[in-house]
Amino acid sequence: WFIDTQASHILQDGHFPDWFQGFATRKDTDDLLKDKSLGCFLLRLSDKTIGYILSYKRGRDRCRHFVITQNTRGQFTMRGDCRTHNSLTELIQFHKFSPIQPFREYLTSSCFQ
Repeated sequence: WFIDTQASHILQDGHFPDWFQGFATRKDTDDLLKDKSLGCFLLRLSDKTIGYILSYKRGRDRCRHFVITQNTRGQFTMRGDCRTHNSLTELIQFHKFSPIQPFREYLTSSCFQ
């Protein structure tokens, strides 16, 4: 599924961006983000269903995890949000400057930078 339909949506100049984790569980992601700064994020493939999860640090020991869906036109949106984005990169860049609602939280930097 991923190689056939999704890799082209993520690859940048033939490489995966530093914010893309690949397959990771929620627990592994929480552990990875535990000591990072607020807003630090990664995009991962869900270990439970076909799709993406945007995970970010939101508090001292807390993370949020949002399902990212793709519509029939190939656009991406965070579950619970009506805004669509033409790429995953566009979605991430958008939330660096526009808060994730209803929490008013911003993405800051990849947790791998």
